[in-house]
Amino acid sequence: NASSLPSSTMTAGSKNKNDDWHNDDFLTLNESGNGEEDDQKSSQQQEDKKAAIASMLDLPPWMPTPPVKCNPLVRLHNEIVDFCALMEPLPEELKAREELVTQFKALAHGCFGKDGVVTVFGSQATGLLLPTSDIDVVIQLKEEIDDSKEKGQNSQDKKEMDNWDVAKASKKSPLQRLATALREEWLDKLEYLEVIEKTRVPLVKFTTLTGLSMDICFNQENGPKAAQLMKTYLQAMPPLRPLTFVMKYYLASRGLNEPYSGGIGSYLLQLMIVSFLQHRERHEFNQR
Repeated sequence: NASSLPSSTMTAGSKNKNDDWHNDDFLTLNESGNGEEDDQKSSQQQEDKKAAIASMLDLPPWMPTPPVKCNPLVRLHNEIVDFCALMEPLPEELKAREELVTQFKALAHGCFGKDGVVTVFGSQATGLLLPTSDIDVVIQLKEEIDDSKEKGQNSQDKKEMDNWDVAKASKKSPLQRLATALREEWLDKLEYLEVIEKTRVPLVKFTTLTGLSMDICFNQENGPKAAQLMKTYLQAMPPLRPLTFVMKYYLASRGLNEPYSGGIGSYLLQLMIVSFLQHRERHEFNQR
């Protein structure tokens, strides 16, 4: 029957389709192992992606957002700018420093009289200070009149012999007088106090319980002059400020910022950066 052939053919075709469906299903079961491998690869990729995101989120505090793809020098510039914005002292920190300076001036006037001129210099005066920077202070004292010149050579010889009395000399030292006043009047405010005499510029160092440190020297006129010079450089060289912040923090984090222990002081560091900027500008000018 001709009409039965197509139907049988259709039946066979439907059976073949069914067989194909079963084969497909069977093949799917056979490839289940590859599917597991794909799942493992996918999960591994997800874990890698999560690790990458976590590493991006583990950013230093001065980078609030992950860096965008751009020129590496531009990224370095942006990171330096963000670092300076983070490290600049807050208004309440500046106020605490100013209050400490005011209190110290009152103590110094009580110890040396009104003739003692107290001047702040260094990073506190120039604004190039980190939250952990010391406050540099110089006390200018009037030189005492030396009457030995009028008393003849015998009196001069006697004074030279008296200088061998270390205890007597130390009592007259402004460093020791200031340290004694600090021990007596600020005993409940100080965490650390030291008199450093065996250095090019003898000074008194102390740290308060609030964490603020101060370095005091005597009769050094170069400190305030250097601060004024640095202010001039800051106005003429805008990159000086951010570069100084970065390098000061770099040295301080490695304990290389104390001159008396062999480190690099702030003023020397700033002069090095000034020299670098001057040479760089000169090189760019010659390349034009």
